[in-house]
Amino acid sequence: MTQTIKTKFAFGAFALAAIVTLGVSVFSSAFAATDSTTGEVEVTVAEVLTIELSESTVYLDANAAVNDGLAQENTQVTVGTNNAAGAGLYVEMNSNMASNYLPGDTVPSNTIAATTPGANLSNNSWGYKAFQSTPSSTWSAMNSYGTPALIFDDSTIGAGMNAPGETTWTFEFGVQIDYTMPADTYSGTILYTATTN
Repeated sequence: MTQTIKTKFAFGAFALAAIVTLGVSVFSSAFAATDSTTGEVEVTVAEVLTIELSESTVYLDANAAVNDGLAQENTQVTVGTNNAAGAGLYVEMNSNMASNYLPGDTVPSNTIAATTPGANLSNNSWGYKAFQSTPSSTWSAMNSYGTPALIFDDSTIGAGMNAPGETTWTFEFGVQIDYTMPADTYSGTILYTATTN
């Protein structure tokens, strides 16, 4: 009998607590206040300009007894940007080069001259071709430092254009020598400069 009374008492207390809780909830909702404010999210997208070489050094193995002294090799230059107006590419000899001649490592006074532009390389000279897909038919002389040659000015590679944001150009370098060119390693440094439009 005592146990039954305790059970009923516990149930009655639970019901009373539920009623009190419900009354407080209704009372609070009727008098709730609201307030609001706004905040902003601001994203700054940095301008990106990249330039990459597939081969940083182009090796030309010239032999007067092979292929009539002609040697050719290439590298690819890729320029990428999210600039809406696109980008351009310039090329010239680097500032440490006095001219567009290639001096010998052992005897610097021995040089390979820059070619006269044309369909063929001049004898004992070097030059380059720059193109995207179809090889150029004309060899060019590399410009001296301070007078860069414009390779492309492309407004279609930037953000919002129908393109992936980058373009790749092939630079084919060539040298034409004969038996009068002294044996040595002749070298020069090329400066590739990408700019946004």
